[in-house]
Amino acid sequence: MKIYVISDNQATITGLGLASVHGHIVHTSEELNQAIETACPDAGLILITEGIARKSKDILNCFYPKKHLPLVSIIPDL
Repeated sequence: MKIYVISDNQATITGLGLASVHGHIVHTSEELNQAIETACPDAGLILITEGIARKSKDILNCFYPKKHLPLVSIIPDL
């Protein structure tokens, strides 16, 4: 299982990339949905920054109660 980060800024992707965390930069709800679909098959943990999570609460709310893996966690922006 892998760890993925989904963020709306390059600094978070670069910083976590140094720890071998794969990342996607997104700016819209549609891009977030595509990034989650891309990450889900082999992800154990998906980290999403607060900025993009605020914009896409509807996508994240339907994700939480139905899935055991991957674990989705919201992290602070840089």
